[in-house]
Amino acid sequence: MRLGFSTLGCPDWDLETMCARAHDYGFEGVDFRGLGEHIDVTMLPEFTSGLAITKRLFSNHGVVVSGISSSLKICESTLHDENLEEAKRTIPIALD
Repeated sequence: MRLGFSTLGCPDWDLETMCARAHDYGFEGVDFRGLGEHIDVTMLPEFTSGLAITKRLFSNHGVVVSGISSSLKICESTLHDENLEEAKRTIPIALD
């Protein structure tokens, strides 16, 4: 089991700071539940067009992305379409 932390605990850190501090503090993973002011990382270039750069940054620091958390509410039938769209954005990032 890897020891990690959630980005909710460091809302002011950028990716470089997260990787460096994770390594320095002995963490092996980061669970993303936002980045900066954005709670949905699937809308950010760091997780879309710049995903390869993000992956390389984490790899270079010996840190893994241990999770991509979302706002999906699968039991809310009134949010079906919104949840489906978010799932379509989140799942490919989590698999990569």
